[in-house]
Amino acid sequence: MSIVPTVLLPPWKEFPTLPQGCLGWRMGGGESYLHRWYLWIETLTQEQRISYFQAHCPLPFEWLDTVAYVFGYEDYDDSLSCLPSAEELTNPESLAGIRWLAAQKLCDFDEVAAWSNQRRELYEQVDAFEEGLYTCLVTAIQSWDIQNYSDIYALALLYSTSFLEDSEGQLVTLDTGLTLHFNTRSQVKSQIAKGISAAEARWNIAHWIPNAATALPPCTQENTLDAAAWDQYQAYLTIRVDKGRRDLDTPEKALLFLYTRLANRLREERIVSRTLGRRIPLLIHNLTYDTPGIIATKEANPRSLLTGFLAFWQPS
Repeated sequence: MSIVPTVLLPPWKEFPTLPQGCLGWRMGGGESYLHRWYLWIETLTQEQRISYFQAHCPLPFEWLDTVAYVFGYEDYDDSLSCLPSAEELTNPESLAGIRWLAAQKLCDFDEVAAWSNQRRELYEQVDAFEEGLYTCLVTAIQSWDIQNYSDIYALALLYSTSFLEDSEGQLVTLDTGLTLHFNTRSQVKSQIAKGISAAEARWNIAHWIPNAATALPPCTQENTLDAAAWDQYQAYLTIRVDKGRRDLDTPEKALLFLYTRLANRLREERIVSRTLGRRIPLLIHNLTYDTPGIIATKEANPRSLLTGFLAFWQPS
């Protein structure tokens, strides 16, 4: 067997923090290295390529399609929608590249199949989680007594999540909750009458009407109120942090990404404007208005709706 020196590391070892398929492989250092790596590996014979990848086993399942491609196969693209189907995994005529890699002892096909099935189940839970959460928000908004609250001027998604580092330094979710709030101009006037400044009464949720429509049932790791919701929630974090955008590298960022998507969808589908008859801002925040929440709020609203909010929380 021909021995080839490891001149270039495989992409996943050179950039271990870049998930396969993320934007980092299509721009910057990741893109440059991947291009150089492809050019280099094309100079090797097939036997040398086999030796090269054997030296770097076990190969990450996410990168097997890339390895198969190096040997002339195009089986599948490991994205959120393109995992091998159950039929492909059981059909000996399918996934020729992965089966060929298994024959070269570069992977175990049964392990690949088990991993693919597990990922598919996670993706299904992610879809169910997002859609279920959105349905909860829509139901809450459409259930409000608009006649009694005709002067609603702002909504707020209040998220509360706590994390704890495990023995390996990874963040583990302990509990989570998401509630939808609103406030009215009448409530603002009542707070001003008590000596609260107009801006404080308008934009500090501590002075809002004490209402809360729960969108996500509170869950805890020790006392799960809804096991299915908890499993879907953990699946969402697993996928988004592990296989999502490069900047979603923590559970907190993944959650804010989700809440921003939900807020934008409410706006795009005109759920709020059709219910209230007008557009109003939807604020996204933790127990306090922090920088990540303000950024998410900006991404979820037209700037014209945030003039007062930004003047209060980000004064020049």
